[in-house]
Amino acid sequence: SPQQAFGAVAGHALLLQSVSQEVGKLVVAGTMAAPNPADYPVGTLLQIVPNHSCLTAACHPVYYVVEDGKVIDAWHPCRGW
Repeated sequence: SPQQAFGAVAGHALLLQSVSQEVGKLVVAGTMAAPNPADYPVGTLLQIVPNHSCLTAACHPVYYVVEDGKVIDAWHPCRGW
């Protein structure tokens, strides 16, 4: 069966295995092994591609619509309904 994950790391063979508060746990895709910390020193920026938008969208007051590298619109979420 496919490995369960909250998302993938763009450009890397890594998956976001679990999340809690501000912490995410990465594993090497296809394994349960942690990535080598030497490959990702503190300060390394990684782009997480979530498999569902709720965890990401809930954290932001505005969503910027980007096309061809330019912001073309800004969407504001409906809250409290």
